[in-house]
Amino acid sequence: MVEELKGRVIEQVSCSKGLKYPETGCIDSEGFVYTWGSGAKGKLGHPNPKDEKVPKRIEYLKDVKAKKIVCAGLHTAVLTVDGVLYTFGCGSDGRLGHVKTTYYRYLYKEPVPKVVETFEGRFVEDVDSSYYHMIAIATS
Repeated sequence: MVEELKGRVIEQVSCSKGLKYPETGCIDSEGFVYTWGSGAKGKLGHPNPKDEKVPKRIEYLKDVKAKKIVCAGLHTAVLTVDGVLYTFGCGSDGRLGHVKTTYYRYLYKEPVPKVVETFEGRFVEDVDSSYYHMIAIATS
C-alpha cells in the first residue's frame, strides 16, 4: 500500500476515461482528497502540475472535508460536505464554471482547486462530469 494512504479508509474513488491522460482520485474517511496519474492541465490540484505516480494529498483542500471527487479526463471537481464545489484543471470552453474567466479562452487552466463562485449562498448537492462538460445540482 502507498505510504500516504496506509491505514486510511477510502470512502470514494473516481477514475477518468482515456488512454492519453488518465487520472485517479479518492477521498478518505476524514474527507482528505488524494489524486494521482497525469498532471496535464493541472487536473490533479497540486501547485506543480506534474504527473504523480502514487496518491498525493491535495494540500490546498486540507481545511475542508470532501465527500465527492469527479475525475473527468482534463478537469476535476471536488464537492465538500458543506456543499461547496471546487474545480480545477482544463477550463477551456467554461467547463470549470469560473465566472472570472469571461471569454473562456482555449487552453485556460486552473492548477489548484478554486471555488465555483456561481453557487455562493447555495448548497451544491451533487456534481458529475464528462470529458467536455460538468453539471451540478444546487439548492438555495
